[in-house]
Parts: sequence; structure tokens; C-alpha cells
Amino acid sequence: MIEVEDDVLGDACYYLTRLGMSTEEIGDHLGIDSRKVKKLANIFAKKLQSGVIQESAYEEGFWKNIMKEASGDFRLTMVDEKGHFYHGQSSELVGVDVKTLLGLIKNNQALVKEHPEIESKPPVGHDPLSPLREVKASIPRLEEILRRQLEVEQAKEHGRIIRS
Repeated sequence: MIEVEDDVLGDACYYLTRLGMSTEEIGDHLGIDSRKVKKLANIFAKKLQSGVIQESAYEEGFWKNIMKEASGDFRLTMVDEKGHFYHGQSSELVGVDVKTLLGLIKNNQALVKEHPEIESKPPVGHDPLSPLREVKASIPRLEEILRRQLEVEQAKEHGRIIRS
């Protein structure tokens, strides 16, 4: 297991608690006891109150995204038919019509096929192909969202109710 400094853990515990995660959930995700989660969050809060450190919207956003991904709400990178890149969370695509989802998948697959070089090992440091790799990684998640949407639409046709 990787050792993480208490300052970093305190940062995580403070912001994740503020975002509504329970200390037990945080402890489970970080591999620490819920009592330590409370302690670290309190130490971080005291540092904020004393002015030793300042709150950061960036850090809160970072931990919010981590929390989303931990709950299965992944960040997706998509491309439209003109080649413009877009980012979004998988939860934003729940309920999107099948035709739109198929279009997104088709566009992403076409871009990946145009760039076989993304199969190579990424370089150390800056990776100019990183956006393309993100598009490729989003395809299976888009296909899963499509599969669920098809199930919902089929259930509606047969008069059943499915909750995602």
C-alpha cells in the first residue's frame, strides 16, 4: 500500500466530508479508520480557521470529481462529428436518446480508428495523444450507458419499470 501524508489525507477528509460523504465511506475509500477521518478533517479545518492554509475551489472541485468517480460517475471525453472534444460526467448522459448515444459512440470510434498510434505506450511526461486515449477509454462507458438506455426503452415498450 502507498503511504500518503496526513496533510493530503486531511485535505481529502475535509473536502469529502464537506461534500456530504460519511466518515465511514471516506475511511473505506482511503483505507483508514473513520475516527482518523474525523481527526484529520478537524486538523485541516483548524488550519483553515487559523489562516495557515486557505480554502481552494480547485481542491474542492478535485475532490468532488474523485467522489463522483468513486461512485461510478465517470468523466468522459467525447468528440462530435466536426472533431471538437467535449468532457462530461456519465450521469449527464443518463436518459439521452439512443440515436444521440449511437452518434457519440460512432464519432469516438471513428476518431480512434483514424489514430492507430494511440495503441503505443504513452511517453513519460507530456503525452500529446492523451485526449485521444481519453476518447478511447470513454467508448466502453458510452456503450454501457447505451446498453442501459436500450433496456429502459425496451422495458417501456413492454410496460415494465426499470430503475438505473
